[in-house]
Amino acid sequence: PAFDAVLGGGRYGMTFPVGDPEGLADRLSRVLGDTDLRSRLARQGLARAREYDWSRVGEQVVAVYESVRTAGEAQVSLEAGPRPWGRGRWRRR
Repeated sequence: PAFDAVLGGGRYGMTFPVGDPEGLADRLSRVLGDTDLRSRLARQGLARAREYDWSRVGEQVVAVYESVRTAGEAQVSLEAGPRPWGRGRWRRR
C-alpha cells in the first residue's frame, strides 16, 4: 500500500507483487511497448522523486519539530523552575 501511494496508483510508476516474475514481465512489457506510457512515467516519476529529495524532506521534518516544540512551550511550564533531580511539577497554562 505504501508504494502504491508514493507511485500515485500508477501515475508515477508501476508495482508488481513480490515474488511474481510474470507480474514484473508484464509491467516491463507494457512500459517497453508503449512510448507514450514510458515518457509519461519518466517525466512524472522524476517530478515525484524530487518531492522526496532530502533537502526538501529535511525542511519538512524540521518544520514539524519546530511546530511541536513551540506548541509545547505554549502549553507546559515548570512551577518552581527546572530541577535537575526531576522533582519539578508540571502545570498546564
